[in-house]
Amino acid sequence: AMERSHEDLSRLSSSNEQMRAGWRRHSVLVVDMSGSMRNDDVNGARCRSDGVWVALARDYVKNQLQNGLRSTTDLVSIIVMKEEAEVVMCCEPTTWVLYNKLIDMREWSKIRPSGPGNYLPAIDK
Repeated sequence: AMERSHEDLSRLSSSNEQMRAGWRRHSVLVVDMSGSMRNDDVNGARCRSDGVWVALARDYVKNQLQNGLRSTTDLVSIIVMKEEAEVVMCCEPTTWVLYNKLIDMREWSKIRPSGPGNYLPAIDK
């Protein structure tokens, strides 16, 4: 039920003018997924990319939800930066489903760090 509610909010928030009026915030995060993010120099993480996704899930979603600082009216979009930029999440409401999606991003089957980090295409997105 929570995932369905999250998906409904996500779909509506990106397409419905009335829903957009209810937004409190929309954060757009650019995450480096260049080849250097494979390095294993982050304490407590497999590699840099693992550390980024865990930190976003824990600090940007979990702690904020638990402290009442974010809610479903706070939206998050994420652009990953590699050779090209890719929007991997668009107008996601801040919920526990978003937390789980961020944790899932740790798996390289979703997005594998590779290539050079090219910031300009990510900024253009």
